[in-house]
Amino acid sequence: MDSACAEIIKLAEKVMDGGEITEEEAKKLIRTKDEDTMLLLAMADKIRQKFNGNAVDFCAIINARSGHCQENCKFCAQSGWYHTGAKVYRLLPEDEILEAAKKAKAAGAVRFSLVTSGRNQDNPNEFEEIIDIVKKIREQVGIEVCCSLGLITKEQAIRLKEAGITRIHCNIETAPSYFPEVCSTHSMEDKEVIIRTLDIGADKQIGYFNLPKEDNPAMGMRALRICLTRPEIFKTQLRALFRASAFGKLGIMFPMVTSVWEVREAKRMCEEVRRELKNEGIPYSEDVQIGIMIETPAAAINSDRLAKEVDFFSIGTNDLTQYTLACDRQNNDLGRFYDPHHPAVLRLIRLVTENAHKNGIWVGICGELGADLTLTETFLAFGVDELSVTPRSVLPLRNAVRMTDTRESSERILSDLDSDYTAR
Repeated sequence: MDSACAEIIKLAEKVMDGGEITEEEAKKLIRTKDEDTMLLLAMADKIRQKFNGNAVDFCAIINARSGHCQENCKFCAQSGWYHTGAKVYRLLPEDEILEAAKKAKAAGAVRFSLVTSGRNQDNPNEFEEIIDIVKKIREQVGIEVCCSLGLITKEQAIRLKEAGITRIHCNIETAPSYFPEVCSTHSMEDKEVIIRTLDIGADKQIGYFNLPKEDNPAMGMRALRICLTRPEIFKTQLRALFRASAFGKLGIMFPMVTSVWEVREAKRMCEEVRRELKNEGIPYSEDVQIGIMIETPAAAINSDRLAKEVDFFSIGTNDLTQYTLACDRQNNDLGRFYDPHHPAVLRLIRLVTENAHKNGIWVGICGELGADLTLTETFLAFGVDELSVTPRSVLPLRNAVRMTDTRESSERILSDLDSDYTAR
């Protein structure tokens, strides 16, 4: 029996003995390989038999919003890609849903489920209607309420629970290996797109901004500093990003952060934009991750505090190297002094990674070092979660990651980093 199967059985026995699995253990179960799925189902059935026997309950559903879904799932009549003859309508009126719940209870159902077409609940006004309906069903009808609302954010899940939802259905329609045959408008992983906010200044000059000439632009008005100084420009970009979030999974990343107050000010402007969009009835996603780039020693050293403010870090190694070593990366004469492998740089990367994980957020690396195969093992030993590289570097890096096992080398790598540094 391989380790994956043993882990499934171990977790099942843990639950049957009255224990609970952790969030991380649950994520591992979600990633179960196709060939182990039957064992997972068998263990789930054993748990059902122990705690529920052969008893069943009845659930009635209502198609609360129908048709026009933007996804092209081949099996679904709700997809707007096909002519299935299914009815198309927005969220049903409250009184109609309440009446259906009353009929369901009278017929003997113990649960009533709200099912909506579409990818997610990106219309804030409509989501509020759903919350109100759930509360009234619990208060006026007295029946358990569950729902199937597509992809929802953590905040929406909490709101639904507070309103009285006891179960949320999110179906896994097929195996990951076959998923591309079923749907092409999204992947099973539903990859997130992360967009960096305006990052001009220093080596990225734009004439129409009319930035004053600076003797030392790398230390001057650039990136987030410009955004916070010119809020009208910053808010325009944020507005566009949040509107785009209604159409896919989106993250926003602020560059050149040096302090907590900068992050809080940027987040405050994000909240302003959200409120404006909500008041205008313009859809946006509530599930937008906010991250920052760690590319200054100040941010790296202060990463324990910054990690409490955001959802992720991206370590910009190009700027982090030049600021840490006081070497202009645009000055070719400084080539021998500009050393991205310098232990000071690597120690900062390690520090940032540790502080990120202590605070429950993920950390990635971007910049030239992400594709440096001589450092891949080092980054894995640090625990870096993601490496961002150019397309041509993906395959060599993927192969390097697959061929690297840090279980034995991590201790040596970390020890070497703590040893004396010999200048080249």
